Amino acid sequence: MVNNVNKVKGYDMKAFRFCSLMALAILITAGLTACSSDDKEFMDNESVASYKGDVVKGISVSLSDFESAGAETRTAYSATDGGIKVTWASNDTIGIFPNVGGQVEFPIEAGTASNQATFDGGGWALKSNSTYAAYYPYSAKNSYYTNKTIQVKYTGQKQTANGRTSHLGKYDYQATSGVTTNSSGYLNFQFKHLAALMVFNLTVPKAGTYTSLTLTSTEKVFVTKAELDISGNEPVLKAVSKSKTVTLALGNIALEADNSVLTAYMMLAPADLSQGSLELTIDGDRIFTTTLDGHNLEAGKQYTIEKAFVDDTPSPDEIINFADDNVKAICVQNWDTNKDGELSYEEAAAITDISEKFRFKSIKSFNELQYFTGMSSIGEAVFSYCGLTSITIPESVTTIGDSAFSGCSSLTSITIPKGVTTIGDSAFSGCSSLTSITIPKGVTTIGDSAFSGCSSLTRITIPEGVTSIGRYAFTNCVSLTSISIPESVLSIEGQAFSSCSNLTSITIPKSVASISYEVFRDCVNLTNITIPEGVTSIGDGAFYNCISLTSINIPEGVTSIGNSAIYNCKNLTSITIPEGVTSIGDFAFGYCRSLTSITCLATTPPSFDASAFYETNSCPIYVPVASVDVYKAVEGWSSYTSRIQAIPE
Repeated sequence: MVNNVNKVKGYDMKAFRFCSLMALAILITAGLTACSSDDKEFMDNESVASYKGDVVKGISVSLSDFESAGAETRTAYSATDGGIKVTWASNDTIGIFPNVGGQVEFPIEAGTASNQATFDGGGWALKSNSTYAAYYPYSAKNSYYTNKTIQVKYTGQKQTANGRTSHLGKYDYQATSGVTTNSSGYLNFQFKHLAALMVFNLTVPKAGTYTSLTLTSTEKVFVTKAELDISGNEPVLKAVSKSKTVTLALGNIALEADNSVLTAYMMLAPADLSQGSLELTIDGDRIFTTTLDGHNLEAGKQYTIEKAFVDDTPSPDEIINFADDNVKAICVQNWDTNKDGELSYEEAAAITDISEKFRFKSIKSFNELQYFTGMSSIGEAVFSYCGLTSITIPESVTTIGDSAFSGCSSLTSITIPKGVTTIGDSAFSGCSSLTSITIPKGVTTIGDSAFSGCSSLTRITIPEGVTSIGRYAFTNCVSLTSISIPESVLSIEGQAFSSCSNLTSITIPKSVASISYEVFRDCVNLTNITIPEGVTSIGDGAFYNCISLTSINIPEGVTSIGNSAIYNCKNLTSITIPEGVTSIGDFAFGYCRSLTSITCLATTPPSFDASAFYETNSCPIYVPVASVDVYKAVEGWSSYTSRIQAIPE
């Protein structure tokens, strides 16, 4: 261990220093040759050491190297590569937890460019015979958690250059538990890696810019978020959420020549991937995919993946071998320019759109659509009521027309390319087997009934940039439980989410100015809703029959509440109508039979039909004290004279 440990000058628990920053210099060992911290960076492994104790005078911390995985677990490995060596860098910071009390941060004091470092204690004295745990990298937000719930995540990893490892330090979580002070007054932490290090050496057939690397499994095996428990004898990583995919952003890494090697690094939480295989994809100017054998990934081990992608792009004059004779017949009839009775890849690439006149109703597969690389649009109803189970839309497509895939009840998956900007009305309506879909960032409008009746849809991602969601866009999507609407959305049209019977929560962005008619009608499992401050009107039937709704806030800016707007919300217990409301529609709160109070803050009674509070259990209606008599005398409100009271002070 390190000999020049700095001693603290005081023994009282005093100054706490809370800085942030964490980065580790990394050395790649092919003979342990040093690289600059700007070029190579990373972190390391632990085993616990315990001591008997007195007051701590200093702290030393040691890192271990990543061990190359054994032959029985690695996918591919070069015998000359001994693994990754981890060293400390300036400004690295650890967090230390005593068995009683909150954490304190310790920036590195000595030991830069070594796998051992020391800290002077910062005026912080440790109690004799106490037990301490530590983790790396320090995070200020974990100051708000106990030593049992340190929050860690593996999402958001981004590599900025080919072969660079500086991003890894943020995700190489390390920890030690159960260390006590020794008689000479020092603590010795030996950190243990909590994750596996993946090293990808990928030979890419085509030069170009590449933006992401993705691993995909058939099941949710990748840990995306976890809690680190360092309260016991050994640190424990508990998964909070898992996913079928993990992605490393590549930051527009440019490969200048064909068959260049792309070297990428990623941290993965331990996972048993020994059953089955994984799909590895890189995306960018070109997309390449290959299959990896599954392995049991262990913490503190380095796994080196050596793969050469295959460029299976056919030559232009090669003939397409269609899987469906009906598809071939239609394509040859319309696009066989040399009249040889076949369709070549060159002929397919020359097609710019499939318009309404080309109908593929009888087909069950069209895997060859991906070769129509010059196509910009899929026209109206082209694939409606097909027997398709999946389809890959060419990257060149920017427009998906009205009813393009409507009624394709066997369609289970579809990839919408990132260049698409328009999704037409009813484009995917009635695709009852579709379980999830990702809308690309370029889309600005989701058309009327675009996904209506997609009864198996459990997840959908609406990207930032979408400004409007059309009428009936997601109506009868009965498997949706939640949905996030970005701040870019300005309008959500009528019945957009009506009859989404399993929708339990939704956040309406502040950019929306009005709640349209029947937009959440019959969302019978919706329990609460927050209407943003910018909304000025609540449309007819907006929350009609939302029988599980227990609370709803109506913001100050609302001026009108439509007919049957909050009708038959039978679990709603109270409602406050803001001062700015000037009109309340027929049966607006009708059959809200659990209401115990209604408060109307308007000094001047809003225009009102007597049916507005029909069957509301005779609960009191509170109004401003100065307006009680006015309310009782006004048409409509006068029907509730016996219930109108002054707002309690």
